[in-house]
Amino acid sequence: STLLYTNNLSSDMATLRFTVLALVISLAAAGKKGSAVSVDEMRELLVSSMQTTISLTALVEQQTQKISDITKFVDAAKEEIEGMRNKVNALASDDGDQKLIEELGGKLAASEER
Repeated sequence: STLLYTNNLSSDMATLRFTVLALVISLAAAGKKGSAVSVDEMRELLVSSMQTTISLTALVEQQTQKISDITKFVDAAKEEIEGMRNKVNALASDDGDQKLIEELGGKLAASEER
């Protein structure tokens, strides 16, 4: 999930860099030829750059929400694991049923592997 986020963000950042680079090259080429870049061309480049920036901002917001959701899930899982660990320890200290202890221990190990 984090890798996917990184790849998407890298791809979008490359698009933004390309757009800005195209604007700079257009300006430089216009300056060397002595001909001015038309206002319409500049406007199109600016609009394209702004649209890319808006898209990237939306993507960052989506990815931030996903990271927040994942963090909450991991925190809840840690609490559940700690609760299971406490149950296992309580049963072990009370000399409870060994089979139940082993069953809970197996569930705890399976939860930690996820």
